Amino acid sequence: MIGHLLKIFTRHRCQIPHVMIVTVSTVLITHDLSVGANDKIMIKYHQNGIKVHLMGLNKESNKLIDKLAVHNKPGGLEKAAGQ
Repeated sequence: MIGHLLKIFTRHRCQIPHVMIVTVSTVLITHDLSVGANDKIMIKYHQNGIKVHLMGLNKESNKLIDKLAVHNKPGGLEKAAGQ
């Protein structure tokens, strides 16, 4: 997905964004696999110099991400991305 977006930006000579805001108000994260998928997305964008903000997570999803995610821990993005 990130590779596809970068190709589109490059092809159309658009500036690649440094910050991306994703609205997830209709998403319900209920399992550790969902948290892992979210981590992979955050890490991949981080590797490409793009910071991602999730907006609209419900309370339960937010708790699960706070508990299980890697990307939101101090140094987590860098460690997971191998930097």
